[in-house]
Amino acid sequence: MKVSQVLTASAIVMASAIIAAPVAHAKQLWSNTSYSLLKGSDYELGDKDRTVFTVEHASGQSWGSTFLFFDRLTDSNNGGQQTYGEVGANFTITKFKDSFVKDVSVATQVEMSNFATNFLYGVGVSLDMPGFKFFNVNLYLRNNDNAGSDDNNQVTVVWNLPIAGGVVVYDGFLDRASAAGTGEASTNFTSQLKFDLGQTAFGMAPGKLYIGVEHVEWVNKFGTTVDESNTNLLLKVHM
Repeated sequence: MKVSQVLTASAIVMASAIIAAPVAHAKQLWSNTSYSLLKGSDYELGDKDRTVFTVEHASGQSWGSTFLFFDRLTDSNNGGQQTYGEVGANFTITKFKDSFVKDVSVATQVEMSNFATNFLYGVGVSLDMPGFKFFNVNLYLRNNDNAGSDDNNQVTVVWNLPIAGGVVVYDGFLDRASAAGTGEASTNFTSQLKFDLGQTAFGMAPGKLYIGVEHVEWVNKFGTTVDESNTNLLLKVHM
């Protein structure tokens, strides 16, 4: 087994242990699993045309929240495949009532790819932003696995904004990572604009079947000097 595979397996075990630790005293408040299919043609690193299959799961517990996703990327030209995933858990420190800051937590995350495994830890806050279903900010210290890459810092913002009673949803995330070793500071702004096709066209329960677009803006992608702007067609199913 390759070293990268050992590291990735170890990261998965560690992440699972972190998330599972409080289960004996936990009460699950909600959970959601989704499957997405993305198709884009403006990638700058690697094949320009790619298909991405994504599995996501999020849940809220009495002790905090978890979020994970795994991307399976397939190049259109040569059929090459890559896998990338993140597993995270936020452990609530304190909650506030009738406050702009709703929740303060210890934030943890593991990033797993074919090339490296990175560990992130820091503090997170959940903010009460008018109109938003959620608006969260995490401040991380990054322990990077890439050769020649120093540890650095990252700010992550995630949000969900229902529009027209939830028939349209605008959500996404912003990652801003500081420079690390020879790598440049980088920004990844990824957002999805989705229409609830299942509810409006097929009489399904709200929030089950979406169509839309995902737009990605990279500055210094993965710490390189390459900028990227691509729009993907999106089909998303929630279970």
